Amino acid sequence: MGAAAFFCLLLSLWVQDVTATDLGFTRSDFPHDFAFGAGTSAYQYEGAVAEDGRSPSSWDNFTHAGKMEDKSTGDVAADGYHKYMEDVKIMSETGLEAYRFSISWSRLIPNGSGAVNLKGLEYYNNLIDELVNHDLPQILEDKYGGWLSPRIVILEPLVFGDYPEVMKKNVGSRLPPFTKNQSELIKGSLDFIGINHYYSLYVNDRPLETGVRDYNMDMSIYVRGSRTDPPPPAGQGAPTNVPSDPKGLQLVLEYLKGTYGNLPIYIQENGKHNFPPEASMGSADGSLDDTDRIAYLSSYMESTLHALRNGVNVRGYFAWAFMDLFELLSGYQSRILEPLVFGDYPEVMRKNVGSRLPPFTKDQSELIRGSLDFIGINHYYSLYVNDRPLVTGVRDYTADMSIYCRGSPTDPPVGKGAPKNVPSDPKGLQLVLEYLKEAYGNLPIYVQENGIGSADDNLYDTDRIGYLSSHMESMLNAVRNGADVRGYFAWSFMDVFEFLGGYQSKFGLYHVDLAEERRPRRARLSARWYFAFLKKKAETSTVLSRMQHQNPELDAIS
Repeated sequence: MGAAAFFCLLLSLWVQDVTATDLGFTRSDFPHDFAFGAGTSAYQYEGAVAEDGRSPSSWDNFTHAGKMEDKSTGDVAADGYHKYMEDVKIMSETGLEAYRFSISWSRLIPNGSGAVNLKGLEYYNNLIDELVNHDLPQILEDKYGGWLSPRIVILEPLVFGDYPEVMKKNVGSRLPPFTKNQSELIKGSLDFIGINHYYSLYVNDRPLETGVRDYNMDMSIYVRGSRTDPPPPAGQGAPTNVPSDPKGLQLVLEYLKGTYGNLPIYIQENGKHNFPPEASMGSADGSLDDTDRIAYLSSYMESTLHALRNGVNVRGYFAWAFMDLFELLSGYQSRILEPLVFGDYPEVMRKNVGSRLPPFTKDQSELIRGSLDFIGINHYYSLYVNDRPLVTGVRDYTADMSIYCRGSPTDPPVGKGAPKNVPSDPKGLQLVLEYLKEAYGNLPIYVQENGIGSADDNLYDTDRIGYLSSHMESMLNAVRNGADVRGYFAWSFMDVFEFLGGYQSKFGLYHVDLAEERRPRRARLSARWYFAFLKKKAETSTVLSRMQHQNPELDAIS
């Protein structure tokens, strides 16, 4: 028997085993605008930890201290920093409708604040460009000439129908002009303005230089870190040490009001980055004593309030820590969601933590209440909890929660910690989604991570297909019961460095050969299943039974 025939027979046997547990749903059972994707994160995927100006992160220090069980590090990981172009091509071939990734602060702003690392910025710009270029439907590519078309616009065209005068002057003939019809079509077409604000940079005009043109040359500005600093010498970029400047946020908001007709504004990101040098990664104390962050956020919220009182139409404020804290186990989210939805911490938290929990002022409460756009959850397994009597003595994060944990609804409580062996529980995802619907007013929800790891490199991962499909069905049941779930991201798109297991546990739809320097990728059965589910919209059994004939280019990609 030839090798190809043997492969098809072997794959067919695996497929028959999976189809015995057909779930019987299709892509078309989900809403048309529902997004199916997969995810990675910067440290786990990129590698290149010492290249192009990236500074060491807390995870670099943690892993290099030998604290992972397998003594692994993310120094190379999946080498996404060098292989992102081919990875985006694989995403496109797999049919992903969305890709969730994160940005490394150490790569983008190596000093924690201040100057942006241009090489890091270039990498993320290139990654986004690659994603966008692969995502553009060919009919629009043909019609408009791609993403360099003047249809891809910024704030000024959306409000006034044309680029700002200084941009047309500095960029010149390299800037595609709008036609009269295009200008009329886009003018006034935005619903709101969204800004990310961490610190302020103050600028002055700089004489326009001749020679090779690029983004920085076209801006032609001097940059200062405060209103009182002198302009830096010619050719110097953004200052490296930029102080906190709440007043700057107020000035930006009032500038947008005066310039663009007081459109609704959302502050989409605002937060203070704080990783103490000696902090231990994975610490369980969950200290609430981040007074510097409280001072930072409250000062910027007060600045936002001043802008509101001066007539700026600010509709929402988003603390950046909201997303970071969602990396915790699902079920601990009320301390974040309650303030953002209702304007205060939950009663049980105020009772258990007591005077160690800084209260919100009335203005702060009013400012944050109802200020989130969506809820994002990471779900791998379920923990069921019961109240435990509040103990006296030394208080910490675990003592404040005061719960018994179980791995299933029928297990006996196991005490203070989480149980060691927790079974897969698709129903638990449905229950979480429906709980969030009832508790927080049916806000949009994204399942940002969901997946299962395995200890081997097996390409025929029928257990992963069973896990993903059963959780997708559970999510579909929640959607049918009225939960406003908008998207689902399988974790992970490919094998990466895992925070809890290093390289001992493989979660990827695509296998990465970590023993080879080139880190070649190969499609697992789950990648082929996901492709067929997304592209063919067939029932699960049909998808699997035809899989040996699907998209052979997914089999091996280096």
